Amino acid sequence: MASIKESVSILQVYNKYLGTNFSLSQVKRANVKCPFHKDEKASARIYLDTNTLYCFSCLKHWSPVKFIQEHTGLTPEEAKREACEIGGIEYRPAAPMTEDEQIYYDVYKYVAGLFNFIDDGGYFKSRGFSNEVIRDYQLGYCPVVFDVKYSTTPVTLREVLIQAFPKVPVEILDGLGLYDFKGVSRFADRYIFPIFDKYGRVVGFTGRAKEGVEPKYYNTSSEAKYFNKRQLLYNLDTALNFPTVYVVEGPADALSLITSGIKNVVAPLGTAFTEEHLELLKGKEIILSLDNDRAGLNTMYKLIVAKPTVRFNVLLLNGYKDFNEALIKGADLKEIVKVSKAMSAIDFIIYSYKNVCDLSILSNRVMMARQIDYQLKAGNYHWVEVHYYTTILERMFKRG
Repeated sequence: MASIKESVSILQVYNKYLGTNFSLSQVKRANVKCPFHKDEKASARIYLDTNTLYCFSCLKHWSPVKFIQEHTGLTPEEAKREACEIGGIEYRPAAPMTEDEQIYYDVYKYVAGLFNFIDDGGYFKSRGFSNEVIRDYQLGYCPVVFDVKYSTTPVTLREVLIQAFPKVPVEILDGLGLYDFKGVSRFADRYIFPIFDKYGRVVGFTGRAKEGVEPKYYNTSSEAKYFNKRQLLYNLDTALNFPTVYVVEGPADALSLITSGIKNVVAPLGTAFTEEHLELLKGKEIILSLDNDRAGLNTMYKLIVAKPTVRFNVLLLNGYKDFNEALIKGADLKEIVKVSKAMSAIDFIIYSYKNVCDLSILSNRVMMARQIDYQLKAGNYHWVEVHYYTTILERMFKRG
């Protein structure tokens, strides 16, 4: 069954609540007024391809259900019912969570809040993140033991959770992958990045070690039932609201862009960008912007040649290793992204060969030409694009 977002038009919802009668052709050409702030200049835009409303002043997106919920004050489920009535489709209540699911999400939400409460934000502020980002993304710190009012001595995370969830059997808490056999958190003495699924629920954590400790980053264990890093992307729940998504190296780079007002960004969790990740971003324009070093450039190259049917673009962050380094050094990331022109996959292949290979050698020229020819054929490029890149190659290798 198609989702409500796929079946109910944001334009229908907007027209109903604003008393307007905009047509598809009108909203394709012009902005509309944002209903969520006093808007005299028509600061919002309806995006038909993603079925969302975006306000350039509020810097927020609304799906049909989210629009209704925020505009009316209805609960999420009531807003879904209202959206179905507007769209003329059958309302089907969400299936209730199983008891195991409810416990998992409740406990992980509690732990994320606990870590966020403990941390004073000092480390994350040193990385350039704003107070709002630290709060909204629940960034935190996990101590080895916890000082609590109900105990005269520090206690482990296991003991904290037993106290916080007295109705949950201890053996179930033990099976959530949050601590070791001693009850000490797997993330002890690490800075914490909670990981949210596409519904905005905390499903795991990435822990960043203090300087000199290895491994530098550590993810939630595979013991955790609803955490699979091959099927998760950092900030996915927010990025899905945008037609274009930047893919960066890790959570710190994603948060650097988010701090700078660029929210349409995701990052894999210490793993390669997988087929599952591509499926999560299906229908989006994907701009790769991994670390600007040999490893990052090589990763982007391999991904592009492995997936020739995907029309990737590439944004190179010149002058910095990554977005977090640029943020710490005071760079205006929003301006950098605005003025930097993302190159096509084939332009990036040419760039890579120019910077890595000696193109005076015939075999290297042939390899590059064959790779580009393969990309053009597999990617079903328009004949104009084929002619354009063929001409570029001819000019590059022209005698004299």
